[in-house]
Amino acid sequence: GLYPAPTPDAGFFAAWQGQPPFDPAEAMGWSAGLYDDYLKFFREPGNPPYGVFLRRNLVNPGGGVELNRSFVATFGEKTDVEDLKLTLAHEMLHTFAGALDEPRGLESSWWSEGLATYYQRILPYRMGRISGDDFLKDLNTTAARYYTNALSDTPNAEIPARFWADTRVRVLPYDRGAMYFAVLDEQIRAASQGRRSLDDILLTAVEHRRQGEPVTHDYWVGLLRAELGEAGPQGLEAMLRGDLMLPGSSAFGVCFERTTAPLRRYELGFEPAALTETPRLVRGLIAGSAAEAAGVRNGDEILKPVGQDGLQGDQTGLLTLNLKRGEEVLEITYLPRGETVPAYQWRPVSGAAARDCG
Repeated sequence: GLYPAPTPDAGFFAAWQGQPPFDPAEAMGWSAGLYDDYLKFFREPGNPPYGVFLRRNLVNPGGGVELNRSFVATFGEKTDVEDLKLTLAHEMLHTFAGALDEPRGLESSWWSEGLATYYQRILPYRMGRISGDDFLKDLNTTAARYYTNALSDTPNAEIPARFWADTRVRVLPYDRGAMYFAVLDEQIRAASQGRRSLDDILLTAVEHRRQGEPVTHDYWVGLLRAELGEAGPQGLEAMLRGDLMLPGSSAFGVCFERTTAPLRRYELGFEPAALTETPRLVRGLIAGSAAEAAGVRNGDEILKPVGQDGLQGDQTGLLTLNLKRGEEVLEITYLPRGETVPAYQWRPVSGAAARDCG
């Protein structure tokens, strides 16, 4: 299928193979409207093309790959179209905001992925394309994954070397980065008495690159210093060394307030790096873990790849391992969760303050 048909010479377009478990034309129409909103927000000259290509993925649906002004998204039988929409909101943001030109790669992924994760719900909510409930669901998924993450204090300098070995490290540029930008937005609004926000310095950076100049770490530090004095660079350094990033109760607007909830940490139950090795052999099985209780044993060979990043944010999500033990082939399913900890979440304001929020 195509959206729209025929495809235009400019602006948003999409194509898909197979039949998704949702209306692809409706989802792509929503994404086209958001793309137009992004063009206005980022003050993009003209109407450059952006393409989305949808295909089935039987192993790890929901992921994809970013290409030049386009994104290949994948779906499976259980793909939630609302999750897909926010994935596209995230990926389109990359096209406009870009990444740091220096340093490149995983060392600076806190900037590109943190911004995309922060804005993937902020802009659609601000532009009336998702509800407050949808906004909170996405925010609280990020918050739950971050504030239950046993490795949340991992310094940014260690992320490149550990990125592929452990999902708890891999999601930090997204989750900690997003919470850092929420804190930064709050600080800029307070320092300017509401006259400026994170939007202003992001748009300054985007225009700087549009004029042919690189957006580097040092350039970003200069923007922070101009807004907040030395507190700006100091806040960035705190995030990079692994300090907890905790936005204030009203950081996401007066209609939401911060609370806590008892949530369980993600715990695979054995050495995560085993999933990246060949062959994938279970080792370092944690005594008393859900994996051990379900019957996983050291030395079991994991026959199929295991997607964890999304699962880590789903408190009730089950993990299925296809295993080989000697000549026996097993399928073991369990809830990959460990200890319960108090985690920060946000909720609609209650009482008198709620009257102003509809």
